[in-house]
Amino acid sequence: EAIAELRETEFKELLDYEDVKAPEVDTAVEPDFEALLPGSYVSNVAERINLYTQLSSVENAEELDFMRTELVDRFGQLPKEVENLLLTVKMKLVGKRFNADKVKTRENQLLLFFNNDLGEDFYQAPIFGKILAKVNTDPQHFNFKQGKNHLILVVNANNHTQGLQLLEELVK
Repeated sequence: EAIAELRETEFKELLDYEDVKAPEVDTAVEPDFEALLPGSYVSNVAERINLYTQLSSVENAEELDFMRTELVDRFGQLPKEVENLLLTVKMKLVGKRFNADKVKTRENQLLLFFNNDLGEDFYQAPIFGKILAKVNTDPQHFNFKQGKNHLILVVNANNHTQGLQLLEELVK
């Protein structure tokens, strides 16, 4: 009974730390590579627009895998631009899990932009603690830069897919 009382009074703030949720953001992706559904792959313009709409509403990896399978079944092997488009959707999903405003690619780097105005809830959220721990323990792959309006997490990898894998390991 005394422990329960301490949890509700003295240690409440410490114990509530794990319950802090960072505010949800809508993540934008700015790739430095071509990512699209080419007319040579999906010739019907209305169908291409419909597919873009479906891709923009993908909310998890399972839905993305389903879209990949559907594209291959309907239109054949994926050209590089379509593979890249699916990769950008995955970047958006991962960026959203980290509450990043934007995911940008530059050569073999992924840059996650966190708005300076996210506030205390973001910086106290468990996901930010995991990012900070990774920056401290794996500086070869993770580091921070301060932009004008954003804190930027730089992920260095051999390629963008590996960069995403490194990020996904943080949220497992």
